[in-house]
This record gives sequence, C-alpha cells and structure tokens, in this order.
Amino acid sequence: MPIYEFQCPSCGAMAEMVLPPGDSGETGPACPVCKAPKTTKVLSAHAQARLAPRAAGTTCCGSQERCQEPPCSQGGSCRRG
Repeated sequence: MPIYEFQCPSCGAMAEMVLPPGDSGETGPACPVCKAPKTTKVLSAHAQARLAPRAAGTTCCGSQERCQEPPCSQGGSCRRG
C-alpha cells in the first residue's frame, strides 16, 4: 500500500499515513495530533527527488560519481535516489 505524507493546516503537524490501494489521499484523513478533520497531502522528499530534472551525466540522485555500494557501483540503480 502506498505511503503518503500529510500536513495539518491547523497545527502544522506532519504525518506519514498508509492508504489503501485506490485511495489517492487528495482529501486527507484527520490529523493524528490535533484531530482536525482534514489534512493536506504534500509531496514527499522522495517524490521530489524522483521528479527533479537531472543534469546530463549524473547519477539518478544527482551525484557526479556513482555510489561505492552495489548495485550502483555495478551499473545498477542508485540507492541514494
């Protein structure tokens, strides 16, 4: 099941929540901190890294050099991205 990040407009709390398949989370669940009725879905840091444009010749995470750990060091996908 996908994990989404939500922010409460009332108290500002951030929370990660697992939603069932098919639930996009556009109308967020209640805040787990202050119990406000609705939270707002935010773009996670992981999603931002995946959506950010990359310069030519860089790894998937934007580094100029490959990681020293497999699979990146063996030509696979980068674990930092």
